[in-house]
Amino acid sequence: MHRSLQIDYIPTTPQLHDSFDALVARPSALRRSVRAQTAILNAASALVGEQGYARTTIEQIAARAGVGKQTVYRWWRSKGALLLDAHLAHSGSPQVACDTGSTFEDLGRAMKAVVRHWQEKPAADLIAGVVAEAQTNAALAEAIRREFVMNHRETVAAILQRASDRGELREDVQIALALDALFGPLWYRLLLGHDMLDGKIAQEIVHLVWRGIRVG
Repeated sequence: MHRSLQIDYIPTTPQLHDSFDALVARPSALRRSVRAQTAILNAASALVGEQGYARTTIEQIAARAGVGKQTVYRWWRSKGALLLDAHLAHSGSPQVACDTGSTFEDLGRAMKAVVRHWQEKPAADLIAGVVAEAQTNAALAEAIRREFVMNHRETVAAILQRASDRGELREDVQIALALDALFGPLWYRLLLGHDMLDGKIAQEIVHLVWRGIRVG
C-alpha cells in the first residue's frame, strides 16, 4: 500500500517562489484560496503514489481536489510544474550538512539520507516523471536544478569544502566533479532502474569516491 504525504500549509520560502516564476502563478493571498491550493498539492501527491506519474492527469488531480481543471492551470503551467511543487511542499526544508568530525561519516549520512528520501512513495516515481518531462521543458528543467538538485548538492558540497579546508582532500580535486561522482550513480539507478538504490549502495559509493579524493 502506497503512502502519500499530506500537507496542512503552503510553503512561502522566497527561494521556491522566485525560481518558479515561469511555471507557477503566485497571486496575493487575497486572490487565492490557500485551502484549494493545499487540496490540489495533496491530491497530486496522493494520485502519483497510487498510480504513478505517467497515469496521473490534471483532470484527475482537479477532481480529487474538488476544483475545476482551469483552476489548476491558472496556478501551474504544466503537470510537471504542479508535481514538482507538490514534491517540494511535502519534502520540507533542505538537509543541513552534519559535522561529526569525520568527513567519511558525514558523507555517508548525507548520501543515505538522500536515498531514503528517494525510496519513499511517491517521491521516486514523481522525481523520475518530472525529470522525464523536463527533457522537453526548459523552464521545468531549470526549476528542478535550482529547487531540487542544488539543495542536495549544496549540502554535500559543504561537507567536501570543510574537508578541503582541513587539508583532507588532494589538491587537484574538483569539488563539483566529486559531487558528480557521488550523485551520478544514484541518479542513474533512480532514472533507469537497472539496479538497487538503497543505503548500502550509497555507502559503497561514498567509500569508493572518498578513497579517490582523500589525501593519502
